[in-house]
Amino acid sequence: MKKIWIVLLALVVLGAAGFGGWQLYQRSNSVTVVFADAGGVVPGTGVWMTGIQVGRVLGLEIAGDGVEMQVFLGKEVRRQLTETALFVIDPGTAQGDGPVLRVKAGVGGTAPLAANARVRGVNSYTLWQLDDYSQKVLEFINEPQLQEGIKRLEQFGNEMKK
Repeated sequence: MKKIWIVLLALVVLGAAGFGGWQLYQRSNSVTVVFADAGGVVPGTGVWMTGIQVGRVLGLEIAGDGVEMQVFLGKEVRRQLTETALFVIDPGTAQGDGPVLRVKAGVGGTAPLAANARVRGVNSYTLWQLDDYSQKVLEFINEPQLQEGIKRLEQFGNEMKK
């Protein structure tokens, strides 16, 4: 009977140590994102990047400049993000789900997003969509077939002037 208690006690100690280690790992691989308001986000809300869940909200606190969200992002994900990464709250009404946090990598050439960094987020999902549209317009403008067509029109215009 005494051996059973020793084994159970050892399991409890190992479980507590494992849980504590996991909590420490999450805290050391998180960033703080500051929003004007929480927008319905709660601890456990997913963080999404390019359609893949890459993290989750660990906690929220009221701060002098808004609401601080502590967000868990693994080291691999943070390597892909820069300090200009765009964090936004997607209200999720189109999907019928609750809100989620979305993130875009940011401008290349800037410093990678460090562990325990503090960055600003935006509450406007419209801004996120506008950023998507501007990217699509830039991709369209740089399309090789469109560029070739523009060159031909310029050549035609120059020939007409002669």
